[in-house]
This record gives sequence, C-alpha cells and structure tokens, in this order.
Amino acid sequence: MIVNPFLSPGSQEPPIGSEDCQIIHYHAVQAAARGLRPYAIPESLPLAGLSERAHLHGAETFFFHPADIEKLFARVTMAVYRAIRALYCSRLGRSIKMVWHILRMMASEAGAPIIPYEAVWALCLHMEELRRQEIGVQIERGKANWWIGQTAPDITIQEGASMQYQPVITWCVETKNERVLAFRIASCEASDERGLLVLYDALTANRRPHPRVATGLL
Repeated sequence: MIVNPFLSPGSQEPPIGSEDCQIIHYHAVQAAARGLRPYAIPESLPLAGLSERAHLHGAETFFFHPADIEKLFARVTMAVYRAIRALYCSRLGRSIKMVWHILRMMASEAGAPIIPYEAVWALCLHMEELRRQEIGVQIERGKANWWIGQTAPDITIQEGASMQYQPVITWCVETKNERVLAFRIASCEASDERGLLVLYDALTANRRPHPRVATGLL
C-alpha cells in the first residue's frame, strides 16, 4: 500500500537537498535530449532551445539556476520521493504522467500544494534504472521457427440465436515439432489484428517461472 506522502508524518520533513535536486534535474534534461521518454517531456521545459545551446556551448547549458531548482523542488520531501519511487517502479508500469496525476490527487486530498510536473518527471527519469530492474522482463530467444497463418474451413457456425458465420482460424505453430502454440477462431469479418493476438497468446503461453529475476518470469 502506498501512503499519501502529504498526510504521513514525513510530510513535515524539509525538502531534499537543492544540490541533489540540481544534479537529478540536470541528468533528466540530458536524458530527454538523448530521446528518453519523449512523450513525457514537460511543456515547461524548452528542450529544443536547450539542446541547441548545448550543441554550441556544452552540456553545462542543462544546469538550471539554483533558485529555479529550489522553487521547482520546494515541496519534494523524502516522503514524496519514496511515494514517487513506489508508484513509478511498480510492476504496474505506470507512466510518468500517471504518477504525477496520482500525486496530484493525493495532494488534493490533503489540501496541499501540487508538486510541479517537471519535478516529478525529473525524479522519475532519475529512477529509470531502478524501474527497469523492477519491471523488466527476462527474455530468452529460442531457436525454433514459428509460423502464423489462417485457415478458412468450408463450414458455418451459429452460436445461440446469433447469425451464422464462416469461421477463420488464425494459428501459430512451431515448425520443428509441428506443435500448435495458439489459435483463435473468429468470423471472416473480424479485425485484422488476429495475427497479433495469436502471437501474443503464443508468447504468454511460453512464459515460465524463473526465481532469479524480479518479475519471477522468463
């Protein structure tokens, strides 16, 4: 359970150190300039202009004035930091914007000022490696070939009082052992995403327990 940081005893703590915040923000801007999570970039951050200046004058351009950093992170206590870590590094895989939305609702519940999105964004990018460790899926590449195809038998199907339809069977098979991994049956008018759905079914059917990874699955 994630405790509301604006109602917990830690809500009375002083904000985290401004020098730490400046380093966190600096690395976040650097990561964004490299293309990390482009859809999460704050509207308040003039990234294009900063990147252009950094190209001319060096990465020091990404350092913001200490007064601006202090204002941006003014309400970020260790309790808030822990809440962001719990929300962002959860196996639910929440987006940065969803983390900020939840924090905003928590602040509203406590009658506390809302933390700027840019501060939450910087902290989330700071936790990116921890997030990967917590929610990353261990993938093993097999040697077998898979085929995906469709078969349309010359029959009709009627389910209850519904209209009759001609089925299409979309399947995924492993060629070496001639083993069916997954299949779906739908009408010929069904969505063109049937192949992707069958591939998803085949992949999930091949998951197995693995004790040495955070998710417990290989």
